[in-house]
Amino acid sequence: MSEITPGPGCVALTGATGFVGGHILRQLTAAGWRVRALTRRQAVRPAK
Repeated sequence: MSEITPGPGCVALTGATGFVGGHILRQLTAAGWRVRALTRRQAVRPAK
């Protein structure tokens, strides 16, 4: 019987617009993963 090895699927990533999250996003997509990235809505006024 042959072994079934699942391929990359879909992953949810928070913080994808940040430094570390951006790096993780690039690594995941390069490995063939589909990524759903959560981002914050553009603020009306900048964060303090």
